[in-house]
Amino acid sequence: MLRWLVSMFLVSALWGSLSLPTASAQRLRRASDAARGRGGSQDTRRAGPRRGTRSRWDDQVSVQQAASAVASIAARGCDEPRCETAVVLAIEGTRLGASVGRTAASVRLEFPRIFELQFDESVLFEGTAYGTNAIALGRLGAGARVIDLPELDAGIALSARHWLDSEGSLVGVGGALFADVHPFDLLVVGVRVGFAFFEASWLAELDARIGVQIDRVEIVVGFYLLAISRGTLDGAPLVFAGPSGGIRCRL
Repeated sequence: MLRWLVSMFLVSALWGSLSLPTASAQRLRRASDAARGRGGSQDTRRAGPRRGTRSRWDDQVSVQQAASAVASIAARGCDEPRCETAVVLAIEGTRLGASVGRTAASVRLEFPRIFELQFDESVLFEGTAYGTNAIALGRLGAGARVIDLPELDAGIALSARHWLDSEGSLVGVGGALFADVHPFDLLVVGVRVGFAFFEASWLAELDARIGVQIDRVEIVVGFYLLAISRGTLDGAPLVFAGPSGGIRCRL
């Protein structure tokens, strides 16, 4: 099983890496600028590190307090069908246009009483005539399945987010709504809508998929969209979108 999961991860990474080098687009470079508030018509010259600044999130409720609030929702009791602790591993690859690829991996811990923890990391990379640009996006969060039925799972999640690229790292907060529909025994239709706020920008994500579930393994295909605020010259969001494919395994 482990060898098979590693093989599927390599296939997903290869799928995401099939991007053509472009000399002028540099879309991930523009995304890095947008995340730091330098998108649109603003001056895009690299600015030196700022000292003495304070994030607008410093005075907000901590992630630990948010997780405690979600846990209080989960205290209502354990209902069928999932009343056991499980680990769900997922890997996937995405083509985001001709020049950008994405590889992602996640671990989700599902506890009784409709509570879950999730960690995921995705890497966007773009081949250019000058080398490879890359951005890593991560999430560590807690969620609650507010609907937990045999035919429908749905819930909410709060998370701490991070952004890492060649210029450094950014930290933010985010949330998501998610749902899985089981119209037939082997078919799963899922959607996740997420958002995140950093110091000078925001991003939104849409992950829609259809999966075939065989025992504890689910093979999925779908569509992924990522929008980053003020990423174009006219100030509109910079959008990455494309087909995705991967595998999920419930242990």
